[in-house]
Amino acid sequence: MKSGRLFAVVLITVGLAGCSPGDTPSGPSTSTLTRGSSSPAPSSASPSPTTSSSSKTSSASAALDGVYRLDFNLTKQFRNGAPDAGKPFELWFAFRSSCDRDNKCIAIGRQLRDDDHEKPAEQPQTILDFVNGEWVGTTSGQSACGGGKSPVLQAWSLKPVDERTLSGTRSLAFFSPSSECTAAYEQPMLATRTGDVDEDLTITDPAKEAPLRRVPAEGFTGRYDKSLTADNGQKGPVVSIDVSTTCIRNVPHCLTLTAYVPPGGGARTVRAYEFQKGAWAGVVKSLAKCPSGAAVTETTHSEWGLPNPVSDPIQQLAGTQQEVYPDPCKATVQSTIVMVRTGD
Repeated sequence: MKSGRLFAVVLITVGLAGCSPGDTPSGPSTSTLTRGSSSPAPSSASPSPTTSSSSKTSSASAALDGVYRLDFNLTKQFRNGAPDAGKPFELWFAFRSSCDRDNKCIAIGRQLRDDDHEKPAEQPQTILDFVNGEWVGTTSGQSACGGGKSPVLQAWSLKPVDERTLSGTRSLAFFSPSSECTAAYEQPMLATRTGDVDEDLTITDPAKEAPLRRVPAEGFTGRYDKSLTADNGQKGPVVSIDVSTTCIRNVPHCLTLTAYVPPGGGARTVRAYEFQKGAWAGVVKSLAKCPSGAAVTETTHSEWGLPNPVSDPIQQLAGTQQEVYPDPCKATVQSTIVMVRTGD
C-alpha cells in the first residue's frame, strides 16, 4: 500500500512499512478502505438523483454542501503516537447536508474521480453526522498489507473553520497479526470548498437517512486509570490513559484509541482496539529486553467486554491481557486489566 486512500469513501491510507496509509481507504461511510481493495462499510445510503435537502441546514457552521478538496498532510502523520512522515495526497468529494428541526445534521458525500472532479469515483457513498461541533464518521474495510489482507477501521472528524474550510483528523487503525501492519495512524486533514455540486451528480438525500443512535461502546471515552495484576499476584504500575471511541453509524463496530503520556513528559503512545460482538480486542507488538539483555519483539493480546449494566459514560471495565515473549526468554504472562474512569 502506498500512502493515499483509505477512506475512499471510507477512509484513505496510511503509510506503513509494506502498508502505506495514503493508498488505502478514503472516506468514512460505506466505502472501501484502500485503493485496490474493496470492503464496504454498512450504510443505508443508496444513490438517487441529487435533490435539495428537505430541511435546510439550520446552522451555517454545520452546512456541508458543495465540492470539497480533502488534503491529507502526511508530513505530520503519527504512527502509534510517534512522528511518521509520509507523502501528502488529496481526494475530492461532493457533499449534500440536511438538518432537522432539532439541528441534528447529516451529510452524504460521493468521492469524485481524480482526473475529473465532476464525475463520481467507483466508491460507496460517505455518511457524516454533525456531533458536538464536528462532522464525524467511522467506517471499516480491508487493505492489502504484509502479503495478506488487513482489517481496517477509519474515523474522520472535521470541524468548520469558516464558510469554506474545515480541519480535523483522520484516524486509521490496521488490525492484522502481521507486525508491520498492526498500527494506529493519526493524519491531519483539511477540507476546502471549491464549488457547487454538478446537478447531474446523484447523491442520496441525507434527510431520508435514519436518525443517529448512540452505540453503548461509545461510552468508553474520557480519562481512565489502568491497572494490571498478573496471575502470580504481582501488580504493575497504575497508568492514566486518554480514551476515545467512535463507531460505524448505528452499528456496534467501533474504533477505540488510547493515548498514554508518561508523568513528567516523554514519548506519547497510542494504541488501537476494535470493538465488535460485544467486546474490545487488540494486538500490540513492541520491543522488549530479556533478563540477559537480548532484544526481542513481545506481543501483547488484550480483550475486555462491555460491563453489565452499561453506563454512559462507562465507569469501569475489566478484562485480560496476555504478554508473549519469544526465545531466548520464552514466556507467557497472563494478567487481569481494570480500567476506572477518572474524568473527561
